[in-house]
Amino acid sequence: MSQQVVNQGAVNRYDIVGSFLRPEVLKEAREKYSAGEISYQELQEVEDQEITKLINKEKEIGLRYVTDGEFRRSYWHLDVFLGT
Repeated sequence: MSQQVVNQGAVNRYDIVGSFLRPEVLKEAREKYSAGEISYQELQEVEDQEITKLINKEKEIGLRYVTDGEFRRSYWHLDVFLGT
């Protein structure tokens, strides 16, 4: 005899514990900024656009809490150490 169990009250838990993967356009903008090909303001514009896209996606899928994905951070350990 087999038994089927259906849990209709299941709650899925999620935790955002780190950075989201950075989009290619953001990685390219960081490379261009490092090479002196674009200004800091231009880099910030790309960051703003990509953060807005991420937050909209998080809202679209129904997350109660959203994050900027740490898209402005270079390296979490150095940013913490250097206070940037």
